[in-house]
Amino acid sequence: YFRDRSVYENPTSNQFDIARARLSFRGFVYEEYLRYSIGTDWSASSARLVNANVEVDLLESLGVGFGANTRLRFGYWRTNFGRQTSESSQNMQFIDRSLTSNVFNLGNNTGLALLGGFTHWFRPVSYELGIFNGFGTFGVKDRDSLDRHMGISLRMTEELIGEYSSGESDNDLSPLAAVRIGSSLAYTHRARRGLGGSTNEFDNQPAILLVDDPSEGDAFFAMDQLQGSETDYDLWLAGVEADCKHAGWSLHSEYLCRWINNVQFTSADDFRDFTHGFYVQGGYFLTEKTELTLRHSSVWATGKGSGSPIGRNYTTTSNESGGGLNLYFLRHNSKLQTDLLYYDGAPISSGSMNLLAGDKGLLLRTQYQVAF
Repeated sequence: YFRDRSVYENPTSNQFDIARARLSFRGFVYEEYLRYSIGTDWSASSARLVNANVEVDLLESLGVGFGANTRLRFGYWRTNFGRQTSESSQNMQFIDRSLTSNVFNLGNNTGLALLGGFTHWFRPVSYELGIFNGFGTFGVKDRDSLDRHMGISLRMTEELIGEYSSGESDNDLSPLAAVRIGSSLAYTHRARRGLGGSTNEFDNQPAILLVDDPSEGDAFFAMDQLQGSETDYDLWLAGVEADCKHAGWSLHSEYLCRWINNVQFTSADDFRDFTHGFYVQGGYFLTEKTELTLRHSSVWATGKGSGSPIGRNYTTTSNESGGGLNLYFLRHNSKLQTDLLYYDGAPISSGSMNLLAGDKGLLLRTQYQVAF
């Protein structure tokens, strides 16, 4: 149920929804060092591929590697950028990822990655270095829809204290504290090429920035991926993260940012954009199966130049605040979740978050999840 209080006339809504209906297959082929993962997501009208990739353990198969458990992955999967985006949707503390994580989500892409780990001061470090067709390209593969520039991403995490378990909640009620830190970096150059002078990759729109301008009397929506007389631009993203679990408590925080610069136009225009945000999220188990959660996230965007999508400078601010209650019947495999979140001008339209750009108001969701 969403109660809209914005001036943009997005309707108040109440509805039933199947957020994810997924069928996955995982295992090995011939030998355990050659593993595969295939995932699909179904709805009432269509089905889509979530991931399809193969991993080769280089140490076991060839005797070479860069630290422990060195693997080569190739295929299609969610780009490992940012902590919450990389976490499985099955193991979420809230019904969906934070507003900030959704804005900086690089999506699923096709490519090649090197994964593994090593020790630093006797503490485990994990890494994933990937190269892809681009970001937000999903299953696009024809040369009229992709430019010739690849996207590169790197994420590294280090467990400073204890052994950090998967999932956002401390379902184990760990008697020993676990602390993990990490960082992410990604880059791509985008060029308007292909059939008709445009590409799916260049016109990719993972987010829509809301620009408030009372003097104009209307709502303006500025695409963070440009659509005008521009021909090229650089896209940089970076992030830092920190996580802690102990005795039923959990705390997660992350700061993410994005630059759009070196924009080239066919005209004399100029433009650059800096968007950044953070979230802080935590939970506490009231009983062995009942968890109370809280979260706040904010996103700020500043665009400058005559070549901006609305032809002038803009500044936006968006916030998300609220809490929830989780009841775990069988950890994340069987759980009932309820959360209540307030949005102050949502900067994106997101089907998974049940939001339209410009939404302002309270969102109440209840979800039951079963995984097997």
